Amino acid sequence: MFATKNSLPPETREFVVVLLNQMLASALDLYIRVKNAHWNVKGPNFIALHQLFDGIADYAAESADDLAERAAALGGVVDGTSEAAHLHTGLPPLVVPQPVAGLEFARSLSTNLATFVNANRRAIEDAIEFKDQATADLLIKITRDGDRQLWFLEAHTQ
Repeated sequence: MFATKNSLPPETREFVVVLLNQMLASALDLYIRVKNAHWNVKGPNFIALHQLFDGIADYAAESADDLAERAAALGGVVDGTSEAAHLHTGLPPLVVPQPVAGLEFARSLSTNLATFVNANRRAIEDAIEFKDQATADLLIKITRDGDRQLWFLEAHTQ
C-alpha cells in the first residue's frame, strides 16, 4: 500500500483493494470473452449481436478502468495483468458453441455477465460493511449499468 491522506483506516483500504482487484480480474476476463464473441458471432442475428457485444465490451472496459482507478486512489497496487485476470476471475468457463451461433453465444455470455454483476452486488455489501461509501457507490453504478446490459442480452434469448 502507498501512503495517502485518505481518511479510511489502512485495514479498510487493504481489504477494499483486494476486493477491487478481484472484481478487476473478472471485468478484464469479461471484456476478453465478450470481444471474442463479438469477433466470432455468426447467424441471422449477426449485426444486432455484434453491436450488442460491442456495448457490453465497452461496459466491461469502463468497469475495469473504474475499479482499477479506485484501488489506486486508495493507495493500492492494481493487478490488472492478463495473468491476474486468468487466475482470479470469478467467471465460469465460457461455452463457445460449435458451430459458432449467435443466440448460443448470447446465452453463454449472459451467464458470465450475470456472474460479474451479481458479484458486484455482493461486493457492495462488503464495501458498506467496511464503511467505504465511495467504493460502494462505484459498485452500485457498475451493478446498475451491468443490470441494463444483462437485460439487453437476455432479451435476445427469451
